[in-house]
Amino acid sequence: MKNLLYHGLVLVGCCFCCFCSDVRSDMPMVSSPTTESSTTHLPRLNQCVLDTILRYGKQISPTYEQAVCTEFVVKILEHFYPLNKIDKARINIITSKPIPDLLQQNSPIPTGVVYALSQKGIGTPIKQLDKVKAGDFLQFWQSNLGSWTWGHCGIVKSIDLLNNTMQIYSSDPSTNGYGIKEFGIPQHIYFVRLQ
Repeated sequence: MKNLLYHGLVLVGCCFCCFCSDVRSDMPMVSSPTTESSTTHLPRLNQCVLDTILRYGKQISPTYEQAVCTEFVVKILEHFYPLNKIDKARINIITSKPIPDLLQQNSPIPTGVVYALSQKGIGTPIKQLDKVKAGDFLQFWQSNLGSWTWGHCGIVKSIDLLNNTMQIYSSDPSTNGYGIKEFGIPQHIYFVRLQ
């Protein structure tokens, strides 16, 4: 019961700060992001996630060497819930099995943050692309001629189903840490919404 009460207080405190002007004096007030997805109604926690990214993103990952994509996601999530070693291992996709084999087997392991939040009971997987909103977390995998696979994770900024592209907040080598990057939407992509 204490643990549940703690989680409730963390969430209430975070969401309250996201929507009020009375924030800590050392934290600059951040206006709502202007993305295509933000013009539609966002769940309250999604807006809190976006505000947290804008407020702390550069601080969390000033360079890619200081925080890779999974560490960026972990640090954003820790503003909402405490994460244990198992949660972090799932987000970091710690496994001895080859990712292509796991993808072919439809294993939950390569879904990373989706698997972690679902198993912890604090995230709802999103199966349909047209239901994805700004502030949702994601993990995806790309393959090159079916022989080489690389993955990336982050938080949705916007998604364009007509052009099959998305913009995500993440830590990436090409942005040398925190930044916004556009990707094509691959076959192996997984989304989760924080509860």
